[in-house]
Amino acid sequence: MTPENLILQATSLHGERLPMMLPGIWIGAKPDDYTPFKTLRIAIFDRRKLDDIGRVAVGRMM
Repeated sequence: MTPENLILQATSLHGERLPMMLPGIWIGAKPDDYTPFKTLRIAIFDRRKLDDIGRVAVGRMM
């Protein structure tokens, strides 16, 4: 494993989903844009479950 290979692998994620993500959320990065999240959904955890309180927002996040 080299730093270069790590960057290559991380920037080749396009539209990937992880099991702990809310529906409609995905991650992705490009060699010229390292921002992994392009979507956002707000939810509140009430000690039992997540309550989805917003729709999916798409755009560049900083």
